[in-house]
Amino acid sequence: EVKLLDFGLAKALEAEGTQPESDYSESPTISHQATQAGVILGTASYMAPEQARGKTVDRRADIWAFGVVFLEMLTGRKTFTGESLTDVLAAVVSREPDLSGLPSTTPPAVRRLLKRCLDKDPKRRLRDVGEARVLLEGHDPPAEDAGPPRQRPSLRVAAVLALALLALAGPLFFLWGRHTAPSSAEGIRTTRLTFRRGNVVDARFAPDGQTVIYAAAWGGALLELFSVRSDVRESRALGLQGAGLLSVSSTSELAVSLGYRNTIGFESTGTLARLPLGAGAPREVLENVQDADWSPDGRELAVVRDIGGKRRLEYPIGQALYETGGWLSSIRVSPDGSLVAFQDHPNRGDNVAVVSVVDRSGTVRTFNQPVSTGVAWSPSGDEILAARAGMIRAVSLSGRSRVLYRELWTLRLLDISPEGRALVGRTHDRRELVSLAPGEAEERNLSWFDWSFPAALTNDGRTVFFEEQNLVSATGDYALFMRPTDGGPPTRLGDGRAFDVSPDGRWVLTVVGPGAGNELVLVPTGVGTARRLGPVSVVPTGAAFLPDGERIVLAGHAPGEGTRVYVRDLAGGEARPLSPEGVTVYFCRLLSPDGRRVFAVGPDGQLTVYPVDEGELHVVPGTSYADLPIRWTEDGRGILVQGTTTLPSRIERVEVATGERSFLMELSPPDPAGVLVVGPVHLSADGRSYVYSYKRRLHELYVLDGII
Repeated sequence: EVKLLDFGLAKALEAEGTQPESDYSESPTISHQATQAGVILGTASYMAPEQARGKTVDRRADIWAFGVVFLEMLTGRKTFTGESLTDVLAAVVSREPDLSGLPSTTPPAVRRLLKRCLDKDPKRRLRDVGEARVLLEGHDPPAEDAGPPRQRPSLRVAAVLALALLALAGPLFFLWGRHTAPSSAEGIRTTRLTFRRGNVVDARFAPDGQTVIYAAAWGGALLELFSVRSDVRESRALGLQGAGLLSVSSTSELAVSLGYRNTIGFESTGTLARLPLGAGAPREVLENVQDADWSPDGRELAVVRDIGGKRRLEYPIGQALYETGGWLSSIRVSPDGSLVAFQDHPNRGDNVAVVSVVDRSGTVRTFNQPVSTGVAWSPSGDEILAARAGMIRAVSLSGRSRVLYRELWTLRLLDISPEGRALVGRTHDRRELVSLAPGEAEERNLSWFDWSFPAALTNDGRTVFFEEQNLVSATGDYALFMRPTDGGPPTRLGDGRAFDVSPDGRWVLTVVGPGAGNELVLVPTGVGTARRLGPVSVVPTGAAFLPDGERIVLAGHAPGEGTRVYVRDLAGGEARPLSPEGVTVYFCRLLSPDGRRVFAVGPDGQLTVYPVDEGELHVVPGTSYADLPIRWTEDGRGILVQGTTTLPSRIERVEVATGERSFLMELSPPDPAGVLVVGPVHLSADGRSYVYSYKRRLHELYVLDGII
């Protein structure tokens, strides 16, 4: 039985034409900034002498490491030791390996092999590991007959095992994740649960601690519920499609989201329902629920729901503990039922958040732990586990934190079992940007880095302004670019979030700095310098220039309030509200062509038109939360809306006066795997050109044992 124990350090091939320091090489020299001459990197006890001196290394450094491992397997003790790192390196460089501890029955050929592997001069060392097999298989018969019969096979097994360990180092990346193996953190073991290509929306442990329930859309298919056991790892469909998973109770009852759909950015919603695991049909409980979690006894639910234009945390249902104009996610009830931990996102749709805890009286504590990929309680309830990128931290209620786990890949923390097993998702996320330029018949992919978010499109459809949201400045702003939709090269304009282009095309309206109290800035699209317009008192979700170019309409929420639509002079002054509190504005062109009306989704979920100066509001008949508004039509009599529940995404024109609908187009990525919804979508004034974006989220589920 072969076990992969340690694969050392990854290295990159040197540029073509570079020669190794030694006179032997059948392949390019292996080196990199981390492994070039003058740099020491590795595990000191297993470094070759030339590596310990910081010289350039080749494959014979691995031959040395193989010899050290082989010798330690036969003697049962470390080959090179010392009280400090310096002592160990000195021993590697100056001290000959001690072969006196080898068993008396060790065949002479094995002794010769060890000497050849552990020669301090790399020129006299074995040139290739294949030579080791030749030496072992061709050793002399007298040595084969020496010693008790039981000990000869053990030496051969040890040699084959050591050879296999070295041989497996090359194809490691093909093996990674396919079997249970030690993780990058000492003492933690990982078990992969899912093996298909797609999006795992959420997952939880069942009460037995071995079964995992999860919701996933595999290969572009509909979202569906599955179960899998960590000891079997074969997923079984539970027969409920179109539903997201919210929580699993201690009494084996599921809280699910029927009609699950993405709304804005990372936010999603649906109808909360209860479903016994393994039997029965779901029973609907509450509409417009973003997240939920069971109490420890399985009798009550904590929920986050959209009500009155705010996101409200209730525990139990009906008992309001906290609300925000932003949004909340990953709510988790503590093991004793007295506290609820959650991610608090100040910006609608954005995944950046902080860790907060609220008790049953509504007292909130916020910890200085930025988090965007999940929280959970430790089994004892005295720490909150918070994940960000490839790190999982434990944060005590007093605010002290420690790192539990770290790796290269981005992780989502999904659940912790009572036994301390962690359920995580290894994520491969990318936001892609696609355009159809004026006069063209085929779409083109305009993605630049790995999270290209379209913020605005010129009315003629020829230029898109987009944010690279994984390029974050020291102030927390995204990198802002402009690019021709015909595939021309992008131009970086600076940092900030973009919302609209001025009527003359010379300026982009941006907000610099995350959160409330930040500044409106006009960024030039050509020659010129930025114009600072002063602070904005709300967290913005949309904005647009009025035709006169001197005023803007601005949608956003003040701390603790719901979103409103305002009108504001570019020169400054107080913003005047146009709508009641509690409307929703997405990333869209909300201002009518004549500049007299704006639209928003009203508190009741219907598309509503508000006058900028004089007039009465108007509710567009037949509209609902399922209609995501994109922009006004060129004639000002209709609004283009997008369906958000299925792929392909259907774009329709809705007449403002009558609610009558007509089909315009369907949008879908050519490869739908990992994509649940298309958006945001920006169309030109004539509706013939567009850009759209979509999140591709490919997830693999793992269980981490030994993390706590």
